[in-house]
Amino acid sequence: MEELLEASRLLRSCLDRYIGACSAITLSYNPADKDINSPVLNAITNELRIVADYERDARNAKSILARSRNSSQAVVPMSALPAEVLERIFQLADDIQYNMNVKLPSPMFPEALSHVCARWRQVALSSHRLWSRIDVPIFSQSYKWLLLRGKTFASRATELDLHIFMTNDEMEGGSLYSRLDRFCAGVGSKLRALQLTNGVKARDGLGASMLTPLLNASFKYIEPGALDHIALIDHYPAQPEFIRSSDTLSSRWYGPISIDIPQRQIDDVLGPIRSLWMENHFFPWKSPAYHGLVDLRLLTSGEARPISIESAQLRNILSACPKLRTFHCGIEVVDTKTVAQDISKPVYLAELEYIHLRRMNPDQHQYLLPLILPGPKPISLSIQVAKPSPTEELFSTTVLDFFTRSNVVALYIKGHCYTASLSLERLLKDSPPSTRIIGLQSFNIDQENARPFSFKQSYLTQLECLNLTLCTFDINVLRGMADVCPIREIKLFTPECFVYTVYSSKERVTSETLDELVAIFPIVKSIEKLSPIEEWNSWETVEWEWGTE
Repeated sequence: MEELLEASRLLRSCLDRYIGACSAITLSYNPADKDINSPVLNAITNELRIVADYERDARNAKSILARSRNSSQAVVPMSALPAEVLERIFQLADDIQYNMNVKLPSPMFPEALSHVCARWRQVALSSHRLWSRIDVPIFSQSYKWLLLRGKTFASRATELDLHIFMTNDEMEGGSLYSRLDRFCAGVGSKLRALQLTNGVKARDGLGASMLTPLLNASFKYIEPGALDHIALIDHYPAQPEFIRSSDTLSSRWYGPISIDIPQRQIDDVLGPIRSLWMENHFFPWKSPAYHGLVDLRLLTSGEARPISIESAQLRNILSACPKLRTFHCGIEVVDTKTVAQDISKPVYLAELEYIHLRRMNPDQHQYLLPLILPGPKPISLSIQVAKPSPTEELFSTTVLDFFTRSNVVALYIKGHCYTASLSLERLLKDSPPSTRIIGLQSFNIDQENARPFSFKQSYLTQLECLNLTLCTFDINVLRGMADVCPIREIKLFTPECFVYTVYSSKERVTSETLDELVAIFPIVKSIEKLSPIEEWNSWETVEWEWGTE
C-alpha cells in the first residue's frame, strides 16, 4: 500500500508540473504564426498524441482498481449471491420483451457487466441468454459496428436462441445489402425470433419501404422449424401489401413486397412459428403462417389504404389456431362475400386471454366478435366505441353478447375522439360483472354525463382499478364512482389528463389534484412513461405511487 500511495503522490506532483508546462508553452505560441514547421507548434502537436496514450493508461489503471474494489462483498453485497441467482438478476435487468416500437440497443449491455469485476465477468460470459438479443438499427454508418457486435453476441449465445431486431430507416446500397447478407448467413441457423422494421414510429413522413432487403437477407438463411416468433412492421407504407415469393410475381420491380426464395421455402420457415406480429404488410390469408399460433397481431397504421379480410377467412385462421392466447386486430374485417361457408358457429378458443381491438372501427365488431367463443380463462378486452350519448348504449349489441359468453376481467375502452362523452350509468350497468380493471381513453367524465345516474346502489362489485389517459374528469364524479364501486387503485398518465375546475374550465392534473384523489382512493399511481393502456397493469410498466416516499 505504501508503494501505491507514494506512486500516487509522485503522479500528482508530475501532473501538476506537466499541466503548468502545457499552459506555459501555449502562452508562448503565437496563433498568427503561419510557419507550419514551427518548433512550438510541433511540440504541442506531439504532446496531443502523447496525452491520448496517457488517457488510455489512466483508463487501464481505473479499470484495474475498479475490478478489485467491485469484487469486495463489503462494497457490493450482491456479489455474495450464488452464481445462478446473480445470472437471473442480470437477465431481469434486460429481459427480452418483444415490442413493435423501435429502440436502440441498451448502451453497452451486457458488455458492461463483464467489466465490473472478475466474478461478474465470469457469470455474464457463462450466461448464454444474456447475449441472445441482437439489435441492429440501420440509421447511420454505425450499423457496421452493430453488425460486428451482433456477431460477437451470436458466438456467445446457445443454438436456436437468437432474437434479432433489425430496423432500416431509409438506408440502402450494395455495401449495406452485402453486409446484411454476410451477417445473416452467420447467425441465421440460430434464429429463434426475428423482428424486421421499416422506419421509426416516432418520426413523421413517408419513406420507401426497406423491408424487402431485410426479408431477403434473413429468410434464406433461416432453418425451417427453428423460428418461433416473427414480427414485420412498416411504419411508412405506401399501401398495405401481401408478402410473397418473387417467383410468383409477374414483375420484380412493382407490386407486392417479395422474397427472393421459392414459396415452398417461405412456407417451411413460417409453418412452425407460434407468434406472428404484422403491421401494414401481411402474408396471404391462406399462408401456413396462420396455423398453430398462440399470439397473432394484425395491425395497420397511418393513412394508407386499409387492407381487409373476410370474416370467413378470419374464421379459418382462428380455427387453425386452437391454442391462441393473444389476438390483436386492427385491420378491416368485412362480411363474407359468398354464402358457401357457414360462419355462424363461433370458434372455441380455450386458451384465449387477450383480445385487443382498440384500433378497429366499432362498426366491424359485428363481423369479428361473433367468430370467437373464449374458454373459461380471464379475458383482457380492449375496444373502441362509437360516439355515445347519455340516452344511447355505450356498447353495441355485438359487444354485449360477447360479454355474456366470456369472462372479461379487464376492459379497456377508447372513445371515438378526445371529447367523447361518457355515460357513467351505461358504463357501470353494461360492463361485465366480472370486471376488475377498467381503462378509459379519450373521454370526458363530467357532471353533465353523471347527472342522470343515481349513486345509490353498488355496481361492478369486483372492480379494483381504474386507468385514465387522454381523459378530462371531474373529481366529484370519480368520488361518486368510488362510492358505488370498490375501486382501490387509480392510475393516470398525468401529462395527458385534465381535471375540471369549479368554474367548469379545465386544467392539467397537478399535485393538488393527486392529493384530492388520495383522499378518495387508497392507491393513486402515475404512469411514468406513455405506453398502451392495456399494458399498465403488467409488471414492466414504470409507475410511481403518489403520497409515498
